[in-house]
Amino acid sequence: PSSWCTPIVVEVKGQEQVVTGSDPWVIAYRLDDGREIWRARCLRQDVGPSPVFADGIVYVANAYPQATAIRPDGQGDVSATHVLWVAEDGLPDTASPLATPQYVLLLTSTGTLTCYEAKKGKKLWEQDFDSTFKSSPSLAGRHVYLFGDDEGKVFVVEPGEKGCTTVAENSMREKCTASPAFQDGRIYVRTKAQLYCIGVK
Repeated sequence: PSSWCTPIVVEVKGQEQVVTGSDPWVIAYRLDDGREIWRARCLRQDVGPSPVFADGIVYVANAYPQATAIRPDGQGDVSATHVLWVAEDGLPDTASPLATPQYVLLLTSTGTLTCYEAKKGKKLWEQDFDSTFKSSPSLAGRHVYLFGDDEGKVFVVEPGEKGCTTVAENSMREKCTASPAFQDGRIYVRTKAQLYCIGVK
C-alpha cells in the first residue's frame, strides 16, 4: 500500500532493526539479513509521517487512525502485547512526530502542535500557529523549530509540561516544505528555490 515514510534504524538490546510502516503494519526487520522481527497493526490509509525512536520506544502517527507508542523488544505480531498507548488528537498527515524522553510532539498541516507525555500518552496541551506545515518539528537544544510553507514562517518554541513559549518568530520569505538539518552550530534549510546555511561565521 501507499507509503512515503522513511525507514529508521534503531538499536534494541544490541541488535539493529530497520523500522518502517505502511497500511496496516509497522514492521521491524533485522538489519543484517532482512528477516522480520516484529509487526504491529496500527496504521491505515496512505502513510506520510515517518516513525521516530526515543528512549527505547518507537512512535508512529498518521492522520488515520491514531498515534501509537510501541515497545520494540517483541517477536511476531505484537499488536496486543507491546503497544504502550494510542492517541487520536492532533494527528499529522505529513510531518513526522518529534519524540524526546519526556514529550511526543505532533504537528498538523494546518498548524496545530499537540504535546503528549512520552511514557503514558497523556495529552498535555495543544497550540495553534499562524502557518501551514509540511516539514517536521525539529529539536536543537531546548528549542523546537517549526518551518512553515506559508512564506517560510519560522517559529522557535520551548516546550514544557503546561505549554510552549514562543522564543522567536522569523521568515524565510519563501515556502519551506523540507525539514531542517542541524550540525555544528548551523542550520541547513532548503526552501522552494534555495539552500540556506544559517549560523555564526
